[in-house]
Amino acid sequence: PGDTLLWGDSHGRHILPLFQHLSSEREIKIYAACRPSTPPLLGINMSTNETLSPHNDQVLTAINSGAIKRVFLVGRWNFYYQLGNNSQQASLIDETGTRRPAPEVFKKGLQRTITALREKEIEVFILKQVPSQHLDPSASLWHASRLDRAQDQVGVTITEHAQSQEAVNELLDSFVGPGVTILDPLELFSLKNGHTKVQEGGKVLYYDNHHLSVDGALFLKPLIRPYFRKP
Repeated sequence: PGDTLLWGDSHGRHILPLFQHLSSEREIKIYAACRPSTPPLLGINMSTNETLSPHNDQVLTAINSGAIKRVFLVGRWNFYYQLGNNSQQASLIDETGTRRPAPEVFKKGLQRTITALREKEIEVFILKQVPSQHLDPSASLWHASRLDRAQDQVGVTITEHAQSQEAVNELLDSFVGPGVTILDPLELFSLKNGHTKVQEGGKVLYYDNHHLSVDGALFLKPLIRPYFRKP
């Protein structure tokens, strides 16, 4: 049986290499339940996709029948938190199909998830979003090199990232308490010039403008490793 579960959307899938690395390093078995466009929020769906809630219910059933002691929740939080603000987008709804403002549905879904896990005395770790870039950093770095521009200014500014995540981060922080820890990667990705980091040691940290590459996932090791321990 595994001890640790990585539960998330495609952002979770993209940091799985880190968890596989830590699993080998710490000799801890892991499970992963990561599905694109499916935030780990119980009791929610999208107006165009009603498979989210059944999927997450299945994950919870697996948790309840196993020996999971620790769950890491990963998602593109701000995307879901604001879903529906643009009339062209799908909207976030509860599993009954009731339409409410996305932040309200999001909050109740996260509360439902944390409560279900804490009732089983499972430790919960929520990873905040890494900075989303305006363009694919690989392309941006190539253009900066061709035009002889500073590559340490390719990333979005720290201020831009903080402003885009302000509302959802405030909500995530409100859940801090016994058995619930919030992990913020911003410090790792911050440069002294006020921009965010998109490469390290010549290795690009992003797969596209908002998913991490394998090197980017491993770059999170100092943030995640202290909590990746045997019970």
